[in-house]
Amino acid sequence: VVKLLAAKYAMGWDNLEILADNFQVPGRWASRHYDAVFAHGVLYHCVDPFYFCDQLTRISDKIFIGSWVATDKVPLSEWRELRYGGHSYRVQVYDEDAHFWAGLTTRSFFPDAQGVDDFFARAGYKAVLREEIQESRSFSGGLMEWIFVRA
Repeated sequence: VVKLLAAKYAMGWDNLEILADNFQVPGRWASRHYDAVFAHGVLYHCVDPFYFCDQLTRISDKIFIGSWVATDKVPLSEWRELRYGGHSYRVQVYDEDAHFWAGLTTRSFFPDAQGVDDFFARAGYKAVLREEIQESRSFSGGLMEWIFVRA
């Protein structure tokens, strides 16, 4: 949020609105439409990452997501199946201690990157950017960034 505020004031973006809320529970924000949404470091803190993604598709045609994803390189847990919207997605469980960097829960699900791709394709989005960021973290196999645009 601080980085976005710095950019807003440095660039003179008077129409940039920043909302920080519990996006797993639709609030006032869910009844509006936004030019773009930016969700970096949020997806892997969600109890249901695909419900979260679904909420994003309801509010914007342009979505940026930056997230750790589950892989076979550095497994967090056994692969599990998470069902959402009549589809199955591969996920791994992420248990986290409760602290100020944690999400709203101490148990989250890291999806695999292909599941995120598949979800947005089914929702009518095209990935105009899909990049794996090379990081050496021990708790996840990969850091991904996507920009999805409604096709």
